[in-house]
Amino acid sequence: MIPDHLTLKNFMCYKDASLDLDGVHLACLSGDNGAGKSSVLEAITWALWGKARAGDDDLISQGEIESEVDFVFTVSQNQYRVNRRRSKKGAGQTALNFYAKKPDGSWNNIGETGVRAIQEQIIKTIRTRYDTFINSAFLLQGRADSFTVKTAGERKKVLAEILELNQYDEYEKQAKEQAKEADGRRKELDEELKRLMVEINRRPEYERQKEEAETLLEAGRNPLRRQEENLTNLKTRQAQLQSSEQKLSEARKHAATLQRDLQQLDETKANSERKLKEAQIIVARRAEIEAGVKAFNEAKTIEDGLSQKFSQLNNLNRSQNQLEKTIDQQRAQLQIKLDKTEADLNSLKNQVAQLPRLETEHKELQVKLKVAQEATTALETRKTERANLQGDLKQLEAEVKRLSADLVKIKAKADRVPQPGDRCDHCGTVLDEEARDRTIQEYRNEYRKVQEEQKSENAQIDKLNGEIQTLNQLIAQLTKEAQPCGELQNKSGQLEGQMDIAREAEKQITRLTTDQQGVKKLLDAREYARAEQQKLVVVLKEITELDYDEATHKEARQRREELKHFETEFNRLDNALLTLKRESESLEKYALDEKRYKEQLKTQEDEIARYTAEISGLSDLSQQVRQLDLEIREAKDRQKILEKQVWEAESKIKNCEQLTLQKEKVEKEHSKAAEDKSIFSELAEAFGKKGVQAMVIDSALPEIEDEANRLLGDMTDGRMHVRFDTQRDSKKGDTAIETLELYIADEYGPRPYELYSGGEAFRVNFAVRVALSKLLARRSGAQLRTLFIDEGFGSQDGQGRERLVDIIRSIEKDFDRILVITHIQELKDVFPVRIDVVKTPNGSTISVN
Repeated sequence: MIPDHLTLKNFMCYKDASLDLDGVHLACLSGDNGAGKSSVLEAITWALWGKARAGDDDLISQGEIESEVDFVFTVSQNQYRVNRRRSKKGAGQTALNFYAKKPDGSWNNIGETGVRAIQEQIIKTIRTRYDTFINSAFLLQGRADSFTVKTAGERKKVLAEILELNQYDEYEKQAKEQAKEADGRRKELDEELKRLMVEINRRPEYERQKEEAETLLEAGRNPLRRQEENLTNLKTRQAQLQSSEQKLSEARKHAATLQRDLQQLDETKANSERKLKEAQIIVARRAEIEAGVKAFNEAKTIEDGLSQKFSQLNNLNRSQNQLEKTIDQQRAQLQIKLDKTEADLNSLKNQVAQLPRLETEHKELQVKLKVAQEATTALETRKTERANLQGDLKQLEAEVKRLSADLVKIKAKADRVPQPGDRCDHCGTVLDEEARDRTIQEYRNEYRKVQEEQKSENAQIDKLNGEIQTLNQLIAQLTKEAQPCGELQNKSGQLEGQMDIAREAEKQITRLTTDQQGVKKLLDAREYARAEQQKLVVVLKEITELDYDEATHKEARQRREELKHFETEFNRLDNALLTLKRESESLEKYALDEKRYKEQLKTQEDEIARYTAEISGLSDLSQQVRQLDLEIREAKDRQKILEKQVWEAESKIKNCEQLTLQKEKVEKEHSKAAEDKSIFSELAEAFGKKGVQAMVIDSALPEIEDEANRLLGDMTDGRMHVRFDTQRDSKKGDTAIETLELYIADEYGPRPYELYSGGEAFRVNFAVRVALSKLLARRSGAQLRTLFIDEGFGSQDGQGRERLVDIIRSIEKDFDRILVITHIQELKDVFPVRIDVVKTPNGSTISVN
């Protein structure tokens, strides 16, 4: 990964800034403490991995709600672009987009769906994770020793990721899963073989069962054939007798039918004679019935006319009631409307009366709100100023702490200067008095220089503390003044809403007053339901003109009821005349039918006697047929059982043959599963931490040691070197434990890391980290050919700084881009390109010189 272009918007101390690194190979990023030098590299790590020293929301500039970083970089001649945005809205939202540059220069969005998926896509592209980056190619301010001070296990994890050994962890996991699956398959096949052998071993038993069933089956076939021939002959004779039995049954049914017909004919004839006598009685009263019917028809005509008038009167009464109801309803609706209008007018007048009071309260509130809003704006400005001063204070305090440590180390060195005549601890030469005094004087000069620098830094700290204290007091006062702002805004909005309602009420009063007067006029003049009132006058007139008399109607109804029975008797007279003719003709026909039925009955009785004699032996014959048929069915059932036994035995024998073939196949699969388990178990062990991974680390460590010692030798004139050990003995001393121990030694022998001075420790850290970075840059899998060095030069004396610069220049050919961050003035001009970071009231700026 080679950085090309960086754009920052509202990111930490940057409001709107950009950095173009096209054509830059080795550059120094310089600026005052707190100007935002380290924030440039923080922006790169946040864009690529979403990680920085602060939380996401803390990266947003003071007073802003959203930040954005746009980062363009190159991997294997392909250019990519990452855009990451963070917003404080709601619970906080992060947006991430990933682009690839097309041949025409435009950007193609290649990001997947979701921030997590895109993040993994970016990591796969640059082949480096955040922890590996900050422990190798990124010497972060105050964390140059992040690799050195890690535990042996953590160092080994970082080295494993640089060497991309995580792929072997995946191989180991897959091999273990395959071995477990193969072992499970082997155990399943063991059970399958046991099940197969149980059934295969029963084949002799199945062959014996088949032979016994076939013998019994053959012995029963001839007797069954003879029984079936005998049954056929018996059934032929039985069918003949059953035919005669059927004819006998039919003859008996026909005779019974004739008997019933004769009986019914007698009943019908008697009924006809009775009806004839009843008709003769009615016909004798013919003159009386015809006179009564005539009187009834006259009474009915009078009563029908009066009933028609009664029906018309009912219809007119219903119309009258409906019209009167409609008129009353419309009058009631107008009255309800008038009552509601008067109530609305009273309510609106009350609202209008509140308007002067509301306007006075609103004006007073606006004055208070303006004061609170001005205090809120001033408060945000002061908080931003305080945050910037606190950042500067933190950096100054760290520098003072480092200078205090340097004073202790300088004094210790001065105390260890040998006496005249003794040999120098560093060069081994014998010191005289002059050389000793000169050496002590150099240490004293260096001590005073560091004291002066510390005094200057402390003065700045005191100044910043004073400014922060003043800002704290001002912020406390502004916070108190700005506190009621939200409540005042809410109350102002409520008053404005109430005033709008009151002003709208003034407009509505005029309209409702007009409506009220109009409704009153309609009620007073009865100007409602005009059509219904006109129809009611017509209906009342028609009721008067109808002239209906209820008493006359009642008399006509009684006369009609008295004569009504003649209508029924007249109908009976008509029926009686028809009955006389019909029943006389029916009696003549019944006499002929009776003679014919008696002749047919005599013929059926003769046939019944003949068929009865023929079927006398049918019962015994049917019993013989049933018995023989039962014996044949039982014999056939026995044959079917034997046939089924033969078939089942043959099926089981064939199944045993198939199972034998299946057993051979299962045995092969069982051997294959056992072999697979053995192979995959060995592979899992080979891919594990003690296998291929340990071999790869062992092969890479000499390269790291050689490079680190080469750099460390150049920086210390060969006085210091480092060594890595990948194994150590257990406490019992009987086994070797995998580890990654780091040993440091100088001309006095090996010492713990903590006993080396700040400058010596930084040189060790620098040498090891550069060696790791070069290893990472050379690995084909990791696409990182950039080195970032953030501070660290302050721990070195003048000569040490020069050597560090020389070392950086010596390794620049191993990287495509190197960025060095420092605030030390004499280092700013020793690099070919200088990137200046300047802090301004409108945010920090970046320029390339």
